[in-house]
Amino acid sequence: MIRLPQPPQMIGVPATPEQYAQKFIEIQTYLQNLVTSLEIQQNKKEFETDATNTTSEDEATAKAFFFDGNSTAEEADLSNLNASNLTSGTIPNARFPATLPALDGSNLTSLNASNLGSGTVPTARISGTYGNITGVGTLTNFTSQGINDDANATAITIDANENVGINNTNPDQYVTTSKVVAIQGTANQTGSASLHMNGNTDGSNYYNTQVFSIDGVGSAIEITRFTGTGANGFRAYFKIIATGHTGAVGNGINIKEIYYDGGVTSAVQISSYVANFAPVISYNTSTTNTIIISLSSSNGSSPFKGVMKVEAMIPLDFSNSTWTVS
Repeated sequence: MIRLPQPPQMIGVPATPEQYAQKFIEIQTYLQNLVTSLEIQQNKKEFETDATNTTSEDEATAKAFFFDGNSTAEEADLSNLNASNLTSGTIPNARFPATLPALDGSNLTSLNASNLGSGTVPTARISGTYGNITGVGTLTNFTSQGINDDANATAITIDANENVGINNTNPDQYVTTSKVVAIQGTANQTGSASLHMNGNTDGSNYYNTQVFSIDGVGSAIEITRFTGTGANGFRAYFKIIATGHTGAVGNGINIKEIYYDGGVTSAVQISSYVANFAPVISYNTSTTNTIIISLSSSNGSSPFKGVMKVEAMIPLDFSNSTWTVS
């Protein structure tokens, strides 16, 4: 049985023009719903007369409702509805099961990551460049351009004053129980491992140590040079040590201490120690304000293999004078 819509209530008199207009709309809506209900009733009767299409009054009522896609009914017993016919509106949460079935989420877009309340985002889902990474935690197996951190404990500490500690969590103190710094050269003869220390003016009043791996030197070759500018003297001190083996000749060591005061003046030898088949250390100051330090094997032809160290102290105490190491 299809319920017919109830007619609107009578309007009281006297009434305003707005009240008459509103009542006119209510009457118009009532007449439209009445016609729709009568059409549904007629459709229902037609389906009830067809035994092949209808098995019960309830099914006939449902079919009559869907016979006209634009029809509306105040009451109908509908069952086995197809969700494909839903074109608008919102399905209440209560109509979903507590556990949703596994679905393919590939077409889900514009999801808000702020709604993530738990779980772990897989690495494959994270890409690109990210800034402002903060929080408590430890980055492990960290690699970036120029840095590969495989340490299993704190290795480098930078404090609030930008002091850097290596194997030391308090950079204001020098504490170590093992190797502190390992400096490796880049090439034999020319690529030294170098340590440079100076005062508050870069390039002056400094101490420099260079260590060279020597492999196969026969005739004299340049090992390093120090170049300066200025005309007031440089008062530079050098200590040079070369020790190793000259092939088919024998072992030897050569230790030299020299003083160089700039210009084209000759370097002054302070001390010298030579033992056995020592390699030869030489220096050239023919270029103004430059000292070139060279090395050759004990006989100038057989290959010498060993190690060479050059220490330099450049105590500049006047303006416009600096030294560079090459």
